[in-house]
Order: sequence, then C-alpha cells, then structure tokens
Amino acid sequence: MKAYYYIRLKILRKKIHIFFDFVGKHFNESKTIISSDYAIGQFLDHAAEQNQTGIYGTSSAAQVLNFCDETNSYVSKFSDFLIHSKEDLNSRFNIKKDFNIIYKYCFFLDTLQPWDEVVTDENLYPYFEELINRCLNNSGWGEYFFSNEVKDNHPRVLSTCFALISLKRFPKFTQGPSRKQIIEWLLSQCENITLSIIEKAFSLLVLSKYRDLIETSDGKILNLEKEIMIFIRSAKNKVKGYPFRYHFTVTDNNGKAINHYLFFPFDALLGLSILSSKKYTKKASYLFRVLNYYMKNVEDNEGGFKSDDSGRQSTIDQLWIGKFIIKLDMIDLGIKCFFSQNRRSILLFLVLLLALIIIFYYIPIPSSVFSNLMPNWLITIVRLFLAVIFTNLITPLISWFLKR
Repeated sequence: MKAYYYIRLKILRKKIHIFFDFVGKHFNESKTIISSDYAIGQFLDHAAEQNQTGIYGTSSAAQVLNFCDETNSYVSKFSDFLIHSKEDLNSRFNIKKDFNIIYKYCFFLDTLQPWDEVVTDENLYPYFEELINRCLNNSGWGEYFFSNEVKDNHPRVLSTCFALISLKRFPKFTQGPSRKQIIEWLLSQCENITLSIIEKAFSLLVLSKYRDLIETSDGKILNLEKEIMIFIRSAKNKVKGYPFRYHFTVTDNNGKAINHYLFFPFDALLGLSILSSKKYTKKASYLFRVLNYYMKNVEDNEGGFKSDDSGRQSTIDQLWIGKFIIKLDMIDLGIKCFFSQNRRSILLFLVLLLALIIIFYYIPIPSSVFSNLMPNWLITIVRLFLAVIFTNLITPLISWFLKR
C-alpha cells in the first residue's frame, strides 16, 4: 500500500513538472517587449499586442515563471516594467488608472521579488506602504482608491483578501498593530450569508496565512472550513470546470462609472482553500480529481490550461492553477491522505476478501462424492470458482452498506 502511494505521488509530481514546462514555454513565447521590458496580455494562445498587456497578466507571468525556476534576473524584468509604469505618470496603466484599482495594485506588489517570502529590498517598501495607507479605518480595502476624497468607502472581502496576501510579505505590516483589526473585520464578514463560495474560499486562504498571528480566529476559521466542505460534498466532489466571475463598478474622479470583471478557475481556488485548512485529508479525493482534470487539460492542449468555458488559455488561470498544484506538491499528503481518499474502497476490499476466504473454506461441497470423479486440485478450483460467484453476489449489498 505504501509503495503504491509513493508511486502515485511520483507520477503526480512528474505531471506537475509537465505543467510548468508547458506554461513556462508559452509565457516566454507570448511576452511582448516594450522598451526592453516585459509584459503579458490576458491570453497566452495569441501573442499579446501592446494595448492588451496589463498588470494582472504581467504579474501572473512573473509569479508563474518564478514557479518554473526561471532566474531571478529574468523574472525581475517583469517587475521592472511595472515599476517603470507606476512611476511614469504618462504610462498607459496610469492613464487608465489601473494602479488605483486595489486588486491590480496588489498584483503589482506580488510581482516585486516574487521569489522571496519576505520583501527585503527597502527601495520597494514605499509601494507596500501606499497600499497600507489606502486601508479604510483598519477595516479593510475598497475596490478602488483615487484619493482620500474619491474612493470606495465600503471595505470589500476580495479586495481585502488580495491586500492581506500581498502585505503578508511586508514585515512592517505583519508586525504592526493594524493587521489584527483588519483580520477581525474579515472574520466578521465571513459570517455574512450573502458571500459567494469563492469569497469564502479566499477568506479561508487568507485567514490561514494569518492563523499564527490571530489566536482568536480558530473557531471562526473552523466554521468557514465546514461551510466549504459542505459545499463540495453537496456537489458530490465533482470538478466544476468553469470560471467564477466577479463584477464590480469603479467610479473615477470624473464621476465616470466603469465595469470591471475578475475571473478565477473555480476548482483551483476551492482546492487552494482546502489545502490551507487543517482538514485537507478529508477531501483528498476531490483534490486529486481537480489535479487530474487540470493535468489532462494541459496535456491534451500541449500547453497551458485552456478553459472549457472560453476555449482560451487565460494567463490568470495559469497562475491560480500553478499555485494550487505547487501547494499540493508541497504539503505532506502522507499515507493518511491516501487512506482518506480510498477509505471505502479499502474497506470493501477487506470485507470481500474475508467473505471470499470464509465461503471458500465453508462452502458445502461433498468432496467424498466427487473424489472419484475429479482430482483434489480440480475440486479446489471449483470451490474457488463458486466462492468468487457468491462474493460477487453480495458485493452490491456490502457496497451499499459502506456508502450509508
């Protein structure tokens, strides 16, 4: 059993490397060179034009290429491009006010030194401090921030989650007093029944990262874990295979309302949230099913993951799927996870094996009558054959009982 598990884990890790080999190749082929810097557009299956490149796509490229073990000097070209765009008031990103959208600003921060868990370059600190200054009274972040007068005055769950993920790498925040109030606000929002399952999944992912900092969060985190587990169980552990769409409206400093959309690979986000919980072994079958779905899709397309919904290779999908499989590869799945995934199958096998042995030894075949007609070895084969038949007859009953 242990050997079987490790063989399977080895195959799993081989598939993970295949994913990053494919995706890294596509990111390299899709890059657009702008003033000797690198930027990436929304999709990988078509070369990005200059006006299609963005913060979200470029940040995703930097992070995934970091997963692909590209050199730091190579990956840093993406962040250099975004830093230059941030400082240049006439850059197209500043003209479009992209850096004023909180989630885009957070992904800009995620591009800075993506190979380090903690940002050490003090020259980058002002960018992180700017995000902290955009926080709304230590209760979270809105969708956008143009100035203290023009901003989203209502803290939002997803914006706050993105900000907390980015600031986890900034010591001034993780060691500061404000993070506790923000975490408490996020915890209070998790009890809101109107939250989508993806907002809850993001919240669990973020709160798990800060679990060691906030002692009072454990009870509410467990409730959040339970809700997500119930959702997956209600869906019968099936892979959804479609993206989750999040919509919000930004009102700029000219009073113009602009629609924004965020798309996430549904199962990758759910899988990430489960892997961040303490109960991931209970959903091992779902996690492996999600992984196999993504791996088959990547291998069939001979490149990055292609959404069943759009038929396109979204840059963002590669990032979240990459994060999911990296996390799956990093955790200690252990034999416990294997048994959790195959518990019913193992029990069924053991019960049927016991039934087979009992029937084989106690099946009423009068050997004295048949001894003159057939040799003992043939009687043994007949006895085994009948035992197998009887075992197959009782299999549906035992299987039904174990599923109750």
